[in-house]
Amino acid sequence: MSATTPPSGSSPNANIPALNTSATSAGASGLFRVEWLNTANFNLITPDNLHFVTVVNGGGVTGSSSALTNNIAPIHSDGTGTQPPSDGVFTFCTTDGGNHYTLETPNGMNFVTAEHNGGVSGSNDSTNPIHTDRMISAGAGQWEQLTMFPTSVPAPTFSASGGCPGSVVVSDILPSAVVKVSGGLSAQGTGSTSVSLAGQVGAINLSAVAESPNSQFTSPASTASFNCMFDTVKISIGTGNDQLKTGTELTATLTLSNGSQQSFCLHPSQQLAADSICTTQGEGGVYAPSYTTWANFTEQGPFYLPLGNAETSSATPFATLTLTMNQDGCGIGANNWDLQSIDVQVGRAAYVNGTQYPPGSPDQTDLTTILNVSQPVESNNPNNCFVRLKCNSPRNTFTFNLSASDPTGSTQIPTPICNQN
Repeated sequence: MSATTPPSGSSPNANIPALNTSATSAGASGLFRVEWLNTANFNLITPDNLHFVTVVNGGGVTGSSSALTNNIAPIHSDGTGTQPPSDGVFTFCTTDGGNHYTLETPNGMNFVTAEHNGGVSGSNDSTNPIHTDRMISAGAGQWEQLTMFPTSVPAPTFSASGGCPGSVVVSDILPSAVVKVSGGLSAQGTGSTSVSLAGQVGAINLSAVAESPNSQFTSPASTASFNCMFDTVKISIGTGNDQLKTGTELTATLTLSNGSQQSFCLHPSQQLAADSICTTQGEGGVYAPSYTTWANFTEQGPFYLPLGNAETSSATPFATLTLTMNQDGCGIGANNWDLQSIDVQVGRAAYVNGTQYPPGSPDQTDLTTILNVSQPVESNNPNNCFVRLKCNSPRNTFTFNLSASDPTGSTQIPTPICNQN
């Protein structure tokens, strides 16, 4: 299929069709640019790289003499503008999973048809090379089954969802492209493929390319890294009837069964000097909050924090989580803090083309709960938290047991101690 001049295929040169099907080799006038809108729809750009190919009336035009009376040809190639015209949106449907396909017109009712199976350079009359009046409901015949020979292929994309211990999907917007994955693991498929990460431990670095169906063209490579270790902890906290003030520091220490530990700054102090956990006064770590007050009966988080020394390939070794509250002096006005609820989950972050997707974010849902406990607020007894941290040791710290198999179990928290002042 090639473009002819003038591009409109209509008056004042009505007898010259916009597209011919008589070319036997892919010359310059036969190289169209495809701009994909999604995996099924695209715009077609003419070889001069200036115009859109459009379908008159959205489809249903033969190029007959009656149509020409009204200066109508089935296909135009003179569409302009910064935004693709609505009558230039084609629908791509493969017929054999390879490079054979049908084109559906923008009206969703007709096929683009190469009359007489191609080889036509007729005028804008009943012999027009291209028609758009064949009904989709009648099915695709031989004249509607076209062959595509891409001269370039877009790079495939990795899904940010999934990952260890499941699978990651790699797909290309060109449905007939052959997607090939290499690196620590390999896979191949037409249009998309899936790579299983089950049983993997450590960092898995993958690369993927897409090839045209005839293997002549290869896309740029896309990359993704999946850490098959629990490398991130997600913490959500509910404050009870006593707030956590700006001058109070709150840290958490996660301990594994082998003794490995990692500490996190959940709430840095505006008054205390920086220390080894809250390393900058008034600022937290990765995904940590600022030093604003945690008001009564508010939810804080979720906070995504790197596990660091506590990375592990299984959720089983997570043993305890210790909360510690520090402040500047324990005299009048010292801060008590009521903990009403806490949810702790561990997961694996994904890194796709350099972008980090924390576990539990909208694009990444690989999470395991190791603690989920709360004390429902009672209207007649607002001071019914299950833990109240105070200024003086040892009441400024509390340790939870962790269990992936029983994160809400009664062994996770003691009898509520909120009323013990």
